[in-house]
Amino acid sequence: MSTPTNYATLQTEIANVLARSDLTSDIPTFVKYGEVDLNNRLRLREMIATTNINPSATLNYVSLPTGFLELISFNDNYGSPLQEMGYEEIADLQYGSGSGTSEYFALGARIDFERPGNAAHNYPMRYYQRADVVNDNAISTAILLNYPNLYVYSALVHAQPFIGDDSRIATWKAFYEGAVREANSRSIQNNRKLRTEFNAQRFNILRGN
Repeated sequence: MSTPTNYATLQTEIANVLARSDLTSDIPTFVKYGEVDLNNRLRLREMIATTNINPSATLNYVSLPTGFLELISFNDNYGSPLQEMGYEEIADLQYGSGSGTSEYFALGARIDFERPGNAAHNYPMRYYQRADVVNDNAISTAILLNYPNLYVYSALVHAQPFIGDDSRIATWKAFYEGAVREANSRSIQNNRKLRTEFNAQRFNILRGN
């Protein structure tokens, strides 16, 4: 198995493994549904993105960041976490709340705040971003670089409706499940290591060592 580095080489690798010339035109479909599954199941360091959310001075909502999957952290201008609420609770607060610095938000198809801003606010957000291999975005490129088997096996598994009882399906499924577990596990371990190193560094700074 060769290592794909982008959408084009991924399709080539899947075609080589399938060894079925009659399925060439269907490979983009296998990749598409395989990637949907990957985005649902993976939470990797490579998927973490950061941005600044800028509430309007006239509107109390903003669009979600590009490719938003799941929130990690969301703070106000001073580094304090904003408090998440339900849409009904936010709606109650929005009535007569005026403009100013927000303390609360609701998350759904967009981000709603309890009030519009009254100045230029930058609310830092960290979130998991969706991989998009068709457009070779940074997330999919990083996954292909660090976990190339994930994309290949996710696509091969979703080829099952087209290849019936092919005996290779069971092997591909087993490899895929193992690759997902390994990737998520490695990401958790790396995140723990980063937190440990950060806390140790902070302790040394506080002690003046």
